[in-house]
Amino acid sequence: MSNRKKVTLEEIAQKVNCSKSVVSRALNNKYGVNEETKNRIFVAALELGYGFDQVYTSHRKKGNNDVGYISVVVPRINVLDDKFYGQMVCGIEAALNEQNINFCLNIVETMEQHNLIDILHRTDVSGVIVLGLVPYPSVAEIICSGIPVVLLDTLFNHLKVDRITINNYNGGAEAAELFLKNGHRNIAFWGDTTFSPNFAERCRGLLETCRAYPEKVRTDYCVTGPMEEHGAVMANEKQIRQVLSKPDRPTAVLCATDQIAFRLYEIAREMGLSLPRDLSVIGFSNNEKCKWITPAMTSVDIPQLMIGKEAVNILLKRIRNPDALPVMVQMDSSLIVRDSVAPPSRQKN
Repeated sequence: MSNRKKVTLEEIAQKVNCSKSVVSRALNNKYGVNEETKNRIFVAALELGYGFDQVYTSHRKKGNNDVGYISVVVPRINVLDDKFYGQMVCGIEAALNEQNINFCLNIVETMEQHNLIDILHRTDVSGVIVLGLVPYPSVAEIICSGIPVVLLDTLFNHLKVDRITINNYNGGAEAAELFLKNGHRNIAFWGDTTFSPNFAERCRGLLETCRAYPEKVRTDYCVTGPMEEHGAVMANEKQIRQVLSKPDRPTAVLCATDQIAFRLYEIAREMGLSLPRDLSVIGFSNNEKCKWITPAMTSVDIPQLMIGKEAVNILLKRIRNPDALPVMVQMDSSLIVRDSVAPPSRQKN
């Protein structure tokens, strides 16, 4: 058990500039607190450390060693985004089925605060797995609710709770190494680096590997601005077409997702470019479609099923040992080489 001093309602009230009674009503999910104030209270409570000691003690007092059902919280945009998070959910389901444990999938809107406490305070909810771009106030609300939680590929790696991350940097670096090995010296990354830290890390892995190469490598045609279709389908198509029209266009592109890469295939062909002779392409996440499009697409594989199963293992250990220190597991990626990368037909610097 931690020796850290318990956070009081008064401390939270002072940070948020409200009364202790308002803090108490918010944390206990009572009526009479507007959503904005409630959000600020949960965020302040989390940042002050409220709940980490008190929470697990409260959970144990239920006196129930059996696992009820597991709640899986995922944003709607991540459900619609390819099959990336869907495969993680499948991994979660498979691992829970092996343990004869039921789960409930809660889909939330990315930019909205949701009253998840009504769901999570059911007496048979034993734990929560949070995936993707769930809003910070919602994450704070879940953690402060007193239910064990695992964060899976979220934005909040600074929080002292169990979490799983992905080594996106390594995937970008491996893609760059394959391009360089094939003779490419004009290389780009396409995907909105402000949309997700994952995208930013993939871009950073590519760029730093190119900069460390002993020969000069151009990387000035990266398209990293805002995406269309809610950030889930493609990068800025107009800018991509402009870049591909240039005589000194890149000869190799790493895309932040397979979906962007699939769209790039279509755009390149519409512009009369041959793949991979005129343009080599690498995607990210290794969608099944990569195997049967022409040319079969090289992609960075992320073990989504394994990640989902590992999230369940971590959560069950937390439920059974609530006083253990938080763990952080980083899953590595691997490059699956197919037919979409070849030496450039021409190289202009």
